[in-house]
Amino acid sequence: LKSVIWDSQINTIKILQWISEPRLPWPINSEVGTLQNEFLGTGFSQSQELLQFQRYDLMLDPHADLQHNFGPLVSAAQRERLRDFMDPAIMDEAYALAQQAAEIQVDVRDFTPDV
Repeated sequence: LKSVIWDSQINTIKILQWISEPRLPWPINSEVGTLQNEFLGTGFSQSQELLQFQRYDLMLDPHADLQHNFGPLVSAAQRERLRDFMDPAIMDEAYALAQQAAEIQVDVRDFTPDV
């Protein structure tokens, strides 16, 4: 089930980043990268993004490139513990880290109505 969820999540991010120009693009995988400068909208409507999209999240994948971690640095042990989202004992720690990530990631520019 985790694999199906992961594949679905990555496919969704890939499509949304392909038809938009997120301020902080998230890595898809090592082959595709972030799809930055691979904009599908080129040629349609004078290269304007087809929608506005920005992902806000904590990157807890143990294989994630930390340079793309747009949030607080999380140790490998902490990442492994927090990945078990069925454990209610992680909620306070996950919430605190999510607040720190939001302070870094969320920007008023992501909510402009003129797209």
